[in-house]
Amino acid sequence: MPLLPDLPNEMLEQIMKYLLPDDVDNFSDSREEFRAIASRILPRHNELKRKNSQVSCGLVGSVGYKALHPIFLLRDILQDPEILWYVKTMFVELCDDHYAYRNEETWDEARRIAVDCKDGIIKMVQACPYLDQEERKNWINATLSCHQDTAVALLACMFPCLETIRLTGIHSNNELHSLARKIAQANRLDPGGSHALSKLNLVEEEGCEAEIFQKMPAFEPLSGLPSMRRYTGRYLYHENEWTTPKEKSTITSVELYQCMIYIAALRSVFGGIANLRDFTYEHHWAFEIQGTEAYPNDWKGDWQPGEIILSLLEFAAHSLVELDLTRGGSKEMQRVEETLGEKGEAEDSDEDSEVGGIVKPFMGSLRGFQVLKNIRVQNEAFVEEDLEGSAGGRTVHRLVDLLPASVVNVTLAMPQLSGKESYRLMEGLPGLKWERVPKLEKVIVGSDCPYKEMKTVFETVGIELVS
Repeated sequence: MPLLPDLPNEMLEQIMKYLLPDDVDNFSDSREEFRAIASRILPRHNELKRKNSQVSCGLVGSVGYKALHPIFLLRDILQDPEILWYVKTMFVELCDDHYAYRNEETWDEARRIAVDCKDGIIKMVQACPYLDQEERKNWINATLSCHQDTAVALLACMFPCLETIRLTGIHSNNELHSLARKIAQANRLDPGGSHALSKLNLVEEEGCEAEIFQKMPAFEPLSGLPSMRRYTGRYLYHENEWTTPKEKSTITSVELYQCMIYIAALRSVFGGIANLRDFTYEHHWAFEIQGTEAYPNDWKGDWQPGEIILSLLEFAAHSLVELDLTRGGSKEMQRVEETLGEKGEAEDSDEDSEVGGIVKPFMGSLRGFQVLKNIRVQNEAFVEEDLEGSAGGRTVHRLVDLLPASVVNVTLAMPQLSGKESYRLMEGLPGLKWERVPKLEKVIVGSDCPYKEMKTVFETVGIELVS
């Protein structure tokens, strides 16, 4: 059998027509003679890649904001179907119809496009194997009526090389979630088949802004796809649990920034993942519910690192490698909170006693994790407060007593402890290093600290102390 370089140029040109965009690049870069053969198609290939590797669709009614209804992208694809193979990232920013209709010029143009592309849209929907006849009829009517959610769901299942979906200003897209469930089910029934969203590995969901949280959509629909590896959320909240999927998700990384996800919902997430390797959670302040949105108020809500750690130990003790568990919020609010704490007013004020939510910053022991290497938490995660107000006050636990034997790097973030408490935190670490944390290489302190005279002692046992 002849090798690829031995084939006639005419045959190689025919083969290239069936290559995916990434394979075209690899083919042309592998040998000088292959680049010469590919030179005929490379100009168009490079232009398609430049224009379509990332696509945006959405409709925002704000004056002066560029509006891109999803149906515009459908029209471009009908005119040039080769675009489908080049899309890797899909940015989706949708809004409520109340705001959408304010942009009359864009809306009128979308309606005209729907009329012009009617036959092509019908063929697209009819060709979708995941819809029954009634659903196809509904999707056709919705797309021709310029319904954004339906058009986005239709687009998402058309891109064979799609790797990332970023949903901004999110709201519940029932069509996309329903479609994801059907695709996941089809994968389970036919694991070796060719399915939509077969390369999707990252989903990012982001609320509108830091001051207005969005209710987090159900975690299960998109995370159930077998190609998924990473989920990122920002400005989201959720209080209640979700139904844990029967089939464990293949996701390995969950990142939640400036979010407020209560324990019940987090447990559902952990329980639905087979091998969680990386978990980041930056908790935001408490909120006041107004309709479907949440507005942060001046007090903390449900912040229980100890409960989060217990849940992670239950579901991911065997797999978790990276842990980043901190509490965020505005710098001004954190300064006010710390000032109140220093004066001893936060616990004694009548206002604070009336605030709902649970605040227990102590995270407990991490020694049950088997492969956890990199840890980033706040100093307060090692401080156990006496919430009953007895004479016990607060207990600062030593790092060496709580860190797992597998740990390599530890980062301690603000708020800063007092000098006496800081020394207590580090106490015993050099002497018990080889017995308790033999792999520990670096401790990073996220503020100026009184450890300068301790650096030499740490270095003698192979620990780098960085301020």
